[in-house]
Amino acid sequence: PTVASVPTPRAAASPPSDVARVHEAAKALRHDGDAERALQLLERSGGPVTGPLAEEALALRIEASVARGDGRQAKLANAYLAQYPQGRYRELAKKALSGSKP
Repeated sequence: PTVASVPTPRAAASPPSDVARVHEAAKALRHDGDAERALQLLERSGGPVTGPLAEEALALRIEASVARGDGRQAKLANAYLAQYPQGRYRELAKKALSGSKP
């Protein structure tokens, strides 16, 4: 008798890469005007963005928070300035703290 081949289950879909998440979040926020989707991509899909795109991701979270008016921009801006005191987006963070639209 031959051994019947047993179908192997498909591997679970891997979460999108940090590059894909940051790219999609930027598109959602800046092109589609969808701050909620941007935050979902950056905060819920696969955990926090780390590595070389972490600064960009945090800046996008600040922008999205300001766009949503959810009141978290000061907390995010303070976190950004603590982690990246000379960062590329420090002016964005400072504006978010002052209550100005970036």
